[in-house]
Amino acid sequence: MNIDRLSTSARITGAAALIGALTAFLGWYSYTSGGTTTVTVNAFRASLFGDVYFLGTSALVLMIAAEAGLLALPGRFTALATRQAAALVAGAAVILQILLSLDSGQSLHKGIGIAVLCAAGMVAGTRMDRAPRRVIRAAHGIDLE
Repeated sequence: MNIDRLSTSARITGAAALIGALTAFLGWYSYTSGGTTTVTVNAFRASLFGDVYFLGTSALVLMIAAEAGLLALPGRFTALATRQAAALVAGAAVILQILLSLDSGQSLHKGIGIAVLCAAGMVAGTRMDRAPRRVIRAAHGIDLE
């Protein structure tokens, strides 16, 4: 494993994705059942959106691990566009879960708040990587200043 091979954007994305995958095990929201029993739900019991969030964050962790040299994945799985898509899917899933929970009158917990922050970090981290645009512009003769 060579962390030095990772760009700053990959490090930010990887850290946010790793923490985000772990937040799926925390409580996301709770509701009252039968008038006296409070049920706390993590991402896996929340809905399909919780599962999609976990899959998106886990996919990002694997992509960053492959970029660091821990795994061997084909290049198309570690491309920037693939990382951006996984980050956006995870972010959209957690936002949709919040809207669904609020609409149902459930009380939100810290796990889903941390998941939102991690999703924002994943999206911001993938957006920081501008190298492919520079390469494309240079290949087409566009002046880079």
